[in-house]
Amino acid sequence: MRATDLIRTCLNNLFRHKGRTILTIVGVVVGCCSVVLMISFGVAMKISMQEMLNEMGDLSVVEVRPKGNKKLYDSDIKQIKAIANVEGVMSEFSTSDLDITVRTADGRYLNKWPNVIGYYADDLKEFDYKVYEGKLISKAKKNSVDLGRYSVYDFTDTMRPEGYNMIDIYSMYNDDGTTSEPPDPYFDPMNTKLVLTISDGDSKTRKKEYDLEVAGIMEEDNSKNFMLSYSIIMDTSALNEMINEFKREYGISTTGRMNYSLLRVKADDIANVPTVDNALKSMGYETSSMESIRKNIEKDANQKQLMFAGLGVISLFVAALGIMNTMIMAISERTREIGVMKALGCFVGDIRKMFLLEAAFIGLIGGIVGSVGSVLLSYVINYVALRSTLEGQPWEEIKNTLLTSSSRISVVPWQLALGAVVFSVFVGIASGYYPANRAATKISALEAIKTE
Repeated sequence: MRATDLIRTCLNNLFRHKGRTILTIVGVVVGCCSVVLMISFGVAMKISMQEMLNEMGDLSVVEVRPKGNKKLYDSDIKQIKAIANVEGVMSEFSTSDLDITVRTADGRYLNKWPNVIGYYADDLKEFDYKVYEGKLISKAKKNSVDLGRYSVYDFTDTMRPEGYNMIDIYSMYNDDGTTSEPPDPYFDPMNTKLVLTISDGDSKTRKKEYDLEVAGIMEEDNSKNFMLSYSIIMDTSALNEMINEFKREYGISTTGRMNYSLLRVKADDIANVPTVDNALKSMGYETSSMESIRKNIEKDANQKQLMFAGLGVISLFVAALGIMNTMIMAISERTREIGVMKALGCFVGDIRKMFLLEAAFIGLIGGIVGSVGSVLLSYVINYVALRSTLEGQPWEEIKNTLLTSSSRISVVPWQLALGAVVFSVFVGIASGYYPANRAATKISALEAIKTE
């Protein structure tokens, strides 16, 4: 029997009893919707957790700190770069052993305790640090600095009394949980000259000043470093040269070797973070990463996703019983027809294929309708859940939120929808196998022809 004949016969048989076929398909639709929606809840929860982890820090980065009396030198960076699966190493140079202040050139605005950090200019580009305005520092300009997004709010107005001499940056956080634009700072950092003063505590006698030029304002990115938004960033070599120059001028001893307060080691893949972390620990370094938190959260998310999927599969199992019942009834009603087909020389395999194809079509139609319905239901669920935040927004914004927001309750990836259709077809074939095999092999042609 040709494939076209099989399909035509299959469809004719299905629509011979439209009511029964439709009810069976509805069972598959309900089961498919249950599976897809239950899994979509787990997917949404996983995306939300992943977003939360990304805000906490870069998942592929391992932070390395000095352990005990062990310092971090350039030789350590060279060794770490040689570790397998290490993509890059970023060093952080601290100035915590000296008193540093930063003021505007006119002396009115002052930051008494600035967080001045040294990074190599090339590392900022390699680790994809970005600026909100201006450009990243250049190692060619030794006096260039990048300011953290909110570091300008750490400057006090020396002409105002204590308690009234700072801009309240926290006023941009509203009572309803939303965030507005931050207030204007005292001065425009991109068009204001700054002066960095290094001293050893006695600023009257032992100090040295350096003019700074603001190259750019760093983009806020808590996944890289929360404190970066409140820091002043310089090229490590330039900052170290200023410090050594100050120490030499006042006879303060220097070690001669630059040591770092922190190294950020980037793995080439999140999956290789544990390997890199273990290698660093075996070398005697103190490490920390998001891996342990990520693994626990991912394990919890997988367990809940499995539980949700299990609940949905129960519904699909009930639908499978419906398909089997429909096929058994169809065979009992068409026993004489099966006998005639065998008597006319129809192959046993073709009879089996015909009934399997009927079961597969029920699964296919139910799977397609169920997947489309699941996507629509997912949008409805998300809209109801996010309705308070979507009110008053234009349609484009609403659509973007429903498609991309990490606050969604349900997320149906296309792979899940396609997989549900394939799985429904598989369930249909598996449910119809016993009835189809029984029709093909257990029913005698002569006995079947005698059946009324």
